[in-house]
Amino acid sequence: MERFVYNPKYAKLLICMSGKKTQISELSKEHNITHGHLRNVIDQFTRENIVKKEKDGRDYKLSLTKKGERVSKIFAELVHVIKNFKTQKPKEEIKNDATTTEGSAL
Repeated sequence: MERFVYNPKYAKLLICMSGKKTQISELSKEHNITHGHLRNVIDQFTRENIVKKEKDGRDYKLSLTKKGERVSKIFAELVHVIKNFKTQKPKEEIKNDATTTEGSAL
């Protein structure tokens, strides 16, 4: 499971699956993952009780379990924190900017 968790592609996959039912073919097109590889990933997520498969004719409808919804929510929060962290200046740069503007005013 860890190799899937550390890959941002799979975190985004779980985030987009939150609150809806979808098929493997839709997910593979949307996330640019080959159908066969995505099936392996989904099988692993099913064994970990993160994704639930429901038979719908020839295909399966995929949805997240309660555990999967929690994992997806945590990933979404983590992605949000990372995006905001990248846009913020480090405290040292802010201090340096403040001292240079104060020094230039004299």
